[in-house]
Amino acid sequence: MNRKQDIELLEQYLAGTASAEELAALESRLAEDAALRARLVEAVAIDAQLGRMQFKVPAQQRRRWLWPSVGAVAALLLLAIGLWVFTAARPTAEVITGHVAGQLRYGEVVRATTATELKLDERARVTLTPGAALKLLRPAEGVKQQVSLEAGRAAFRVTHEPGAFRVDTAQGSIVTQGTTFLVRADGKSTLVAVTEGRIQTITGAGEGRRQTVSRGNLETLSVGETARVRTTSARLERVDEVAGQIYLAKGEGRTSAPIRIAPDALLLRDRALATLAELRTGMQLKIYMDEAGDVIGAVARGGSIAGTITVVDAAARTLTLVSGKESAKRTELRVPDDAVLMVDGQMVELADLPRDVAAQVQLTTDGAAVFELTIGRIDRERAR
Repeated sequence: MNRKQDIELLEQYLAGTASAEELAALESRLAEDAALRARLVEAVAIDAQLGRMQFKVPAQQRRRWLWPSVGAVAALLLLAIGLWVFTAARPTAEVITGHVAGQLRYGEVVRATTATELKLDERARVTLTPGAALKLLRPAEGVKQQVSLEAGRAAFRVTHEPGAFRVDTAQGSIVTQGTTFLVRADGKSTLVAVTEGRIQTITGAGEGRRQTVSRGNLETLSVGETARVRTTSARLERVDEVAGQIYLAKGEGRTSAPIRIAPDALLLRDRALATLAELRTGMQLKIYMDEAGDVIGAVARGGSIAGTITVVDAAARTLTLVSGKESAKRTELRVPDDAVLMVDGQMVELADLPRDVAAQVQLTTDGAAVFELTIGRIDRERAR
């Protein structure tokens, strides 16, 4: 029996039109399918909540099979009603620190009145900035836990284990099985920053555009032209912490007008969350701006260099890059454990890096280590 037939049986049962044979088939399916049992519990809970549960079965038919036989379906029906009464009153999250306005129950929106940490369960915690609004949702099919960020900024810490954890916003969803990430939502756009592991973003409703985002990166979710987030890259010229502003280099010694940093902006330096005070003159910034021109996110990197890999020391975790044709310059770089090393589009270990091939290296903000190294097919062919 397929899922469509299962749902039809459930609908017939809830409407009171199921025959004895259909009831027997439903009892059999409920006994072997946990998901179908959960569907019945959910359906009955909704009916009970709306106060409109009705049995449209003629009295004679009800006496014939519903109440005398009771069986698995009737037992589950009673369980569903009891379960709804129990879960409707039971908090689904716990406040660890801070305060929220609203009830911590499914379907309710809670708003943080101070910086607040919530324990969603043993697996997941979320920290909300003041004013952030979070809605607790019953998990969809294939999802173990689900919430919706209605507004503001939230930092999620999810222990890696089977079962998807999902955050919905007005522009799409963020899905992971365990990692640390931050989400900023303002109703028009969503910005996601990953500080550990990786996540998958889904833009729009249903099966929209999917994008994998790894540690140290930002990704935007926006729907419609008016909600588009603008990005630009430039060298950081100056930081004004007091005013909450930055200035960018524009070339030929010129400096941009001051650019405001939104109070809840997501700022990353290399692969870690950063404050405005941790950004330094000379860093390369990729900034994300809203329609008002305020910075809502930024990623700080060091400069980049190109050259030929001549030495790789996997034990010391260093490599030597030679750049320049007329006067060759040798540069020794540290290779942190979390550096991304890409060869022909595939991630590799340091020991597997080929020698005597051209590479493009994105440096960390201190200029002394590899943030990301890329060797492409063209580079390998040139080295032959």
